[in-house]
Amino acid sequence: MRFWLGFRWVVVAAAFIINLVADGVTFSFGIYYAEFTKVFKQSKSATAWIGSLLAAMPLLSGPIASSLTDRYGCRRVTIAGSLLSSLGFILSSFAGKFRQLPARRTPSHTDSCD
Repeated sequence: MRFWLGFRWVVVAAAFIINLVADGVTFSFGIYYAEFTKVFKQSKSATAWIGSLLAAMPLLSGPIASSLTDRYGCRRVTIAGSLLSSLGFILSSFAGKFRQLPARRTPSHTDSCD
């Protein structure tokens, strides 16, 4: 019984690290903004869409993740979301053109688990 009480803190620490990484990627976009405008040779307003979509996707995918969580359970949806997110980050690292980035953007995490 004592083991399970200590294990709760592992879950809390893991959730903290997940949120730290997900929000860190989102909120550090301003550091990479100038580099994206140089590399992709786009206007400032066009390049800002990368950061806007990065911040909006977790919020827009919330209702979908919530309904999937009700149907399939928290664990399955969280695993599927993390795999989808990893795939999106990996594919976006190979983007050579500006138009390829929004097509490969996936929800970065699901916050629908209670």
